[in-house]
Amino acid sequence: MVTSSQWVGRMCKCGDVIYNQGESGDCMYLIQTGHVELIQHKGANEYCLEEVGEGDFFGEMALFGYPIRSATARATEHGAIILSMEKKAFLKKMHYDPSLAFNMLKKMADRIQHLEDVLVQYGESMLPDEQR
Repeated sequence: MVTSSQWVGRMCKCGDVIYNQGESGDCMYLIQTGHVELIQHKGANEYCLEEVGEGDFFGEMALFGYPIRSATARATEHGAIILSMEKKAFLKKMHYDPSLAFNMLKKMADRIQHLEDVLVQYGESMLPDEQR
């Protein structure tokens, strides 16, 4: 069971940055209420990779050997209440409740499947009409 001491809460107003692309991180986040957009910057452009909401997690890559944040996380128009869990607490929690890891892997696999679908659609849209 997750104890409250493993999670640290934070209230975010609209536009509050939770972390920036390129920063080092050692925790993941869970959204209690509201929404957070995950944004990647390339040059002067900003791309919204995903918007996550209540019950979703983000920033988990920092727990699995990728401490440099690949995107910026920012609260959307109505703000968000988020909880953070550091890597050490996460590993301890996984030891006592392996279902946490399974549920995270399932969600991460769903995200990969979605990205694969988007890549295929994009690739097909680049083909000449006679090849589609």
